[in-house]
Amino acid sequence: MSKTKTVIIRTIIVTIVLILAGLGACAAFELPDPISVEQRARAEATFDAQALDAALTDISRWHHDNQTQIAAALQPGLEEAVVQEKFATLPCRPTEELVQLWGWHNGTRDTAQPFIWYHNFLPVEQVITEYEALRANPRLGWRENWLPVFEFEGEWYFVECDDRPRTASPVGYFFQEDTEAIVAYTSLTKMLETSAAWFKKRAVTWDARQEAMQEDLKRLLEIHQDLNEDARFPYHVENSDK
Repeated sequence: MSKTKTVIIRTIIVTIVLILAGLGACAAFELPDPISVEQRARAEATFDAQALDAALTDISRWHHDNQTQIAAALQPGLEEAVVQEKFATLPCRPTEELVQLWGWHNGTRDTAQPFIWYHNFLPVEQVITEYEALRANPRLGWRENWLPVFEFEGEWYFVECDDRPRTASPVGYFFQEDTEAIVAYTSLTKMLETSAAWFKKRAVTWDARQEAMQEDLKRLLEIHQDLNEDARFPYHVENSDK
C-alpha cells in the first residue's frame, strides 16, 4: 500500500472517530438547570396534599360548569403501586405530587380542549413516551430528571424526578425553540392553584361558540405573581414591569 493511500485511510478513520465523538457529545448535551437549591427546598416545605386536591376539584368543577369535553376525557386514576411500576425502567421516581395527581385522574384521552390554560394533561404512559423521545433528541438538551406533565405543540411544563423519594418539585417551562428552561411555578400544587384562581377570577373564560379558552394576559400575570413570587411567568405581557 502506498504512503498516500495510507494517509487517506488514516484521515478517513480520524474523521469517522471525530463524527462519532461529536454525535456522542450531542447526545450528552443537557440544558442548564434553572432550579435552585432554595426553590427545591421551598417546593418540598410547602407541599400541601389538601391544597392540591382542592385545586383539582375547582378545575374539574369549572370544566363541568362550562360543559367542556374535559369531564368526559379524564381517565380513571391509578394506584400508587401502578404508577411506580410504570416508572421502573426510568432513572428516577415521581414526586408525591405527581402520584397524587395521577391518582386523581390519569390524564385525559385525546381531545382538542386543554385541561389548564391551553395545555394538555398527559397520562403517565404518555409522559414516559414523551420523556424518552425528548431525551433521544440531541437538539433539545432535555435533562434526565425532567418529566413532561403538561404539553402543547412543543411547549412543556415539567416536574423534576429523583432517585430518592420527594414530596414536591418546582415546575419548569421549556419551549423547543428556546435555548433555556425557566422555573414557572413554585410547585405543581401552586401551578394548579394558580390555574384554579384564573378560572375563579375570570382571567380565563370559556367561549362556548369557539369551544376554546379566552384569556386576559395581564390578569394571568398578576395572579401568577401573587401565588408564585419566586417563579417567572413564561409569556411576554406588554406594558408590564413584572
